[in-house]
Amino acid sequence: MVVRLEESLFENNKYVVQFTPTREAEFTIVDDTFGVYTPVRVNTITVFIRTIGTAEGQRYTSVIGIGNQVVGVRTSVPALRGKVLDRENMSQCEVLLYNDDGSV
Repeated sequence: MVVRLEESLFENNKYVVQFTPTREAEFTIVDDTFGVYTPVRVNTITVFIRTIGTAEGQRYTSVIGIGNQVVGVRTSVPALRGKVLDRENMSQCEVLLYNDDGSV
């Protein structure tokens, strides 16, 4: 399944999509500053894949241009490759969610 993320899909910074009969992907926008003495800004979209009906799952990379047999992120914009998927660049990317047989 190819997912094209856009701001309107997210509710409370989360978006969940079922991509196989037994698995779903949860995308979470993290855009916040952490730390007291040396604040660090975190701006990313996390990808969490789990079996439907359970809380257990695994986080996967959201680096543009990187992927594996479960999830990948691609773009046609060369300057974005190697960067982290975030709120600002999500409209220029596609997230690939692979079926159990390896197809998209």
